[in-house]
Amino acid sequence: MTETDEVKAPPAKKRPKRRPAPRLAAAQKADKFAGLTVKDCCAACDVDTCVISGKPYCAHPRKGGLHPAEMSDHGALTRRKDAEKRLRDQLLRAE
Repeated sequence: MTETDEVKAPPAKKRPKRRPAPRLAAAQKADKFAGLTVKDCCAACDVDTCVISGKPYCAHPRKGGLHPAEMSDHGALTRRKDAEKRLRDQLLRAE
């Protein structure tokens, strides 16, 4: 090696892309149920659409639940299950 030769550093390693944390996905899912209590519907519910059923009727777990026609709708069943879990968690925190 001579004085004019430059020493090259090895190339920097590329970092793999990061996936969003699972808890972030859970937090986003919980936001659609904001305002849900044992007596009150979600804040996003209105006369035309229920967050849980996705239809123009209330499917609150403590008020009426899903109609039999939606019992085969996987999305509605998942939302109902998530709403029930949220209500159960609220009751456990209250104790």
